[in-house]
Amino acid sequence: MSRRGVDWFEIRAEAERLGLINHMVAEREVVAKACAVALDLAGKPGVAWARTKARFRELALDGFDEAFRAAVLGSRRRLRRASRRGSWRGFWGGVGVGGIRMVRF
Repeated sequence: MSRRGVDWFEIRAEAERLGLINHMVAEREVVAKACAVALDLAGKPGVAWARTKARFRELALDGFDEAFRAAVLGSRRRLRRASRRGSWRGFWGGVGVGGIRMVRF
């Protein structure tokens, strides 16, 4: 146990078990360790990096495109409803930005 009754060894063990951390070092050793890890990673094959990054993008962006499309469609619907009520015309004084007329979707 250390500060405020927190068991840092237990927290560290759990974080390592979950894969949240790979290295834990004293504050004064952080830069040196980070540089050592960076040099190690830089020595890995480029093809492996490219495949890892591609897979990460697949996982990280999974569902993003669909969510984005849904958000755009929702915005279009809201804009259509607003333009039917005349709220955009009232806001812009009957014209769009820079004198361009509002376009219906």
